[in-house]
Amino acid sequence: MTRTDHEILHSAASSLGRVDIGGPRAVTMLSLHQIEDLLLALVVMGLPALQPGEVLDFRRLDQGAGGKVGVV
Repeated sequence: MTRTDHEILHSAASSLGRVDIGGPRAVTMLSLHQIEDLLLALVVMGLPALQPGEVLDFRRLDQGAGGKVGVV
């Protein structure tokens, strides 16, 4: 099933609200679908996925260059 960015962000915001109200225990009560939506929300907002050893250069991220910088 294909979902829109709007649907993913809405689901992520709802999950975040549950955690905000319920605290750390609420994290353990999220479904895999809800956790996936939280991660997809980060992708929708432009956060790049880093491989082990890569670092994130926030200056490049702010400039829209993807933010990934080599290996440490």
